[in-house]
Amino acid sequence: MQYTNSESDTLTFPQAYIQMLPSFQDDVGVSVDQSSDHGSTIQSVDNLTETEGLVTIDELKHNQCLKVLRSLLVGCKGNGKSHTGNTILGQEAFRVTRKEGTERSSLCSSSHEVDGVSRKVTVVDTPGVSQEMTESEFEELVRAVKMVPEGFDAICLVWDYNNSERNEEKEVQVFQSLHRLFGDGLYEHLVILVTHAQQEDIPEFIEKLPDKMKKIANKVNGHYRITLMEKIKEAGARQTTVVDHNQGQAQSSSSGFYHDQIDFDQSKVLQETSHYKFHEKIIAMDNKLNGKEPGEQVQLFLSLTQELSNGSGRYTASNLSPRCQIPSGEDLCLVLLGRSGVGKSHTGNSIIGQDVFSVSDRAIMSETKHCDSSSRHEKGCHIMVVDTPPLTQDAKEGENRLATEIKEQIKPSVLYILIMIINIGRFSMEDVKMAGRYYNMFKEILWNNSVVLFTGKDKLTCNEDDYLTYAPKELTDMLQKFGKRYVFFDNMTRDETLRRMQRVELINLVQNIAMHADDIYSHSDSGPSENLPLLPVDEDLGTSGRRVAA
Repeated sequence: MQYTNSESDTLTFPQAYIQMLPSFQDDVGVSVDQSSDHGSTIQSVDNLTETEGLVTIDELKHNQCLKVLRSLLVGCKGNGKSHTGNTILGQEAFRVTRKEGTERSSLCSSSHEVDGVSRKVTVVDTPGVSQEMTESEFEELVRAVKMVPEGFDAICLVWDYNNSERNEEKEVQVFQSLHRLFGDGLYEHLVILVTHAQQEDIPEFIEKLPDKMKKIANKVNGHYRITLMEKIKEAGARQTTVVDHNQGQAQSSSSGFYHDQIDFDQSKVLQETSHYKFHEKIIAMDNKLNGKEPGEQVQLFLSLTQELSNGSGRYTASNLSPRCQIPSGEDLCLVLLGRSGVGKSHTGNSIIGQDVFSVSDRAIMSETKHCDSSSRHEKGCHIMVVDTPPLTQDAKEGENRLATEIKEQIKPSVLYILIMIINIGRFSMEDVKMAGRYYNMFKEILWNNSVVLFTGKDKLTCNEDDYLTYAPKELTDMLQKFGKRYVFFDNMTRDETLRRMQRVELINLVQNIAMHADDIYSHSDSGPSENLPLLPVDEDLGTSGRRVAA
């Protein structure tokens, strides 16, 4: 439908009006031509109410509200996410259980009036997150985000008013896991919903929160306040006065609208905009309203959701932190090397994501007697891990035996990289001697096509850089030979986000080595030993040698 006024085939609005509706082109179906000397022209308008040749700014705001509001519920188990979803929707949409909890993410929608306008509201409920996020919980959260390709206006972290102090450590660890998965974009869209509370209880609730939870609440609110003030300043910079100051009278624009003088004052704008009533992104959600018409709390939440959408856009799957997303690439084989008791089998389990390799109860003893392997498929990439036993005292016999066993485990067509494992709490000259023995087997390939992996990250009392700064010279010299390619692993954690982050860091290093494998082999004068599972480039694998990296 085409809307016209008495002077033109298109509607002309002052630029300031258009800028007040940042997402109105996408969500209402408006094409804006900003080349006009007098303002912006609406070339095609859908879903607007026709008047006598004019569409007022109030009607544009009204129709902007027709877009769908989408929210994602996350948080600890037992905090009432499903109840909260039902309260927001005003109906029994999600199944509520006391013991089992939500096992699969699900999506439901309903219609509400928000600020006097009918809106479609979509909510995605997710399984509760454990204190250490499990792999299944991780996968369900990723699936939930992908359920809505258009993205979410709000990500709702559900807290329980009655149990916040008792569950502080759990709530903090769950939030940290969510932050690692969602990335810093989480703060822009995050709303904290407090169950079993009234809105007037929120200021006292925040004040009495345990320190770590209060820090989260303050950061969420602080980020919003900063964003709000930046938006107000930006709006002030764009505002223009269309008043004849000499006559002191308002001037008429070609569109037929009249403008009052805009005297921009930040505090006044802050008070007059709808943002002002959302100075806190923490909203009470009394689930006693479950299944009934939404009360003021739900209206407040939905209005805030709309404000977040206008100001921050939507959160989509593309915003998920890349630090937790396994990069795609070619098939790889990681061969774990190191002396007895450094954590090779533990590391293999961390990479695979399951307890597939036997682990000794005694730190100085090795459970692994023979080479063993296991695989993991992710994003079309096949990752194989070969766990190796420590070399025996007899140098030649031990090296020949290990070479034979590794050769039996891996396929010649799979690119493989050596992973030299060192325990940060037990580094000694034995590690240096072991690296020397591996050099006798692999020659320069050990230095060129390998990564040093430090186990025991959970025992570090300083950051990684400080540890290496004050490390023994023998260790820093060894790292230099390995091309300063290293990664730290915490094999004790069961949190999937932490396990993913260190796995991603390792795979990125390995894939970078794989990218340069051709150059390494074409310029290498020291071919592989006949005892090694490394085939010469010109024999079994053709002329390229691309798949023969160690």
